[in-house]
Amino acid sequence: MGKRIVLFLMCLLVVIGHLSAQVTKMSGIVLSKDDGLPVVGASVLIQETTHGTITDVDGKFVLDNIKPTDKKVMVSFIGMKTQVVDVKSFVKVVLVTESEMMDEVMVVAYGTAKRSAFTGSASVVNAEKLSKRQTTNVVQALAAGRRCSNIDNSWYWFYQCG
Repeated sequence: MGKRIVLFLMCLLVVIGHLSAQVTKMSGIVLSKDDGLPVVGASVLIQETTHGTITDVDGKFVLDNIKPTDKKVMVSFIGMKTQVVDVKSFVKVVLVTESEMMDEVMVVAYGTAKRSAFTGSASVVNAEKLSKRQTTNVVQALAAGRRCSNIDNSWYWFYQCG
């Protein structure tokens, strides 16, 4: 009789250990608050891990192998505020557009600089001026009307304008 009780308790411990080590599955959909449309390519990542996925063309995602210790999931997309949600079997996430005011920033050959910190010559080209230029190449359209000594039409280009 004592052996049966010991065997029963050992089996019970194995079953409890197996149940506590279960992994779960989470699915959901990510929508935009602005228009209610699905967000394609949003990042869905279990917080404090590298385990994650991205949403499909319908804004849906499935995360497999979620451990019981995983409690939160971060959902993010460029230009939208990151949402942190609890791990559930199904979740609907609505992302809000994030708008920020930026100072005037100039892109230069070696990085970026604020206009006040930039030393050198620079000019502004707006879309209206670009659309009026009769060129077949973006590089030529940007360089038109400027004295430039070096134009390279490969994937990298550099202007040395005076």
